[in-house]
Amino acid sequence: MFKLTTILGALIMGLAGYLFGYKFTASKSKSLAIGFFVFLILVGIKLFIAAN
Repeated sequence: MFKLTTILGALIMGLAGYLFGYKFTASKSKSLAIGFFVFLILVGIKLFIAAN
């Protein structure tokens, strides 16, 4: 159901969210949460599209 490229792309976007959050908050825990939420949102969108 899931392709490796989908998870890889979501991980890259999550990492970008982490770096973006770290640049603005200078807090590793907050930026890690931002990156994790970006990853979850992208995976959720992919699941929603796959379900329809």
